[in-house]
Amino acid sequence: MKKSLFIFIAAMILLACVSGACAKAPAGEASVQTELPETTEAPLTTPYETVSETEPAGTDAPSGDMLLPRPPTVVDIDFSTYSELYAALTDSSLEGYRRLRGIGLSANYEESIGSAYFDFISGIESGELTLPLPLFDGEPATLARPDWSIWIYSNEKFNLPLVAYVITYGDCRAMVELLPLTVAKGLELTGNETYSDVSKILAPRYPTEDTPKDQYPGSCYISVSACEIELAGGRKVWATIIEEKLSESGDFIRTSYRFVYDDYIVSVWESGRPGSAELLESDFFAHFSLGGSITDFQQ
Repeated sequence: MKKSLFIFIAAMILLACVSGACAKAPAGEASVQTELPETTEAPLTTPYETVSETEPAGTDAPSGDMLLPRPPTVVDIDFSTYSELYAALTDSSLEGYRRLRGIGLSANYEESIGSAYFDFISGIESGELTLPLPLFDGEPATLARPDWSIWIYSNEKFNLPLVAYVITYGDCRAMVELLPLTVAKGLELTGNETYSDVSKILAPRYPTEDTPKDQYPGSCYISVSACEIELAGGRKVWATIIEEKLSESGDFIRTSYRFVYDDYIVSVWESGRPGSAELLESDFFAHFSLGGSITDFQQ
């Protein structure tokens, strides 16, 4: 009897410790998750968004098709400025440098946070990889607010790391999300692939413009189409346009434009007015591009 009681108490203490480790860190600090949520189409937390931070009820996000395995630990960290992110990427004396790399989260932190994320961050630091900035007419985009304007998550869609910029252009406030394809193990690209091509390889169950509507996974997707978009400088990209509900009632609709740009999957959506995508097509994209590198930004 005493032995059984001791085992029960020990189990309860262990459960309490695991629960505490999964708690969300305050803004500006890394969040460590040891039990991963299901892969979702949108960032798992969107503190700058005007809608619910949770996935809509009934969403059945596909999972299990990705080439990359899910790592046991997730790094979730935000930055307020380009220069703050630059410092965390390059200055090993800063606490942000350690948090961005997951140093101290576990004995084998490189393996714990996953090879894709570690290869991405270390590749940027060494100069082997480039993290571009969102540009308007060749100049770095204005960040939308003094906090939560740049967000890095180590394991997002396709189990790839994600870098998200919240920017403004005129009356448009947009989210620009970047997923690096160069760190996707086993993915061989010719350079001519579209978002749809890559999505079909990495996660065939995600909807593309070729997917019949009655086969969309889950109830959040409304429509999926595609069109050619001309960006600043005359560069043209073939974009998949996904319209989806962000609330169970359908009061909030998000239209995201997804395309491949210099070895990144780029997803852009208007974040200030849910359901309002016309601002992107009418003026935003004509001035938008990606370029430079965050490691060159020292202002």
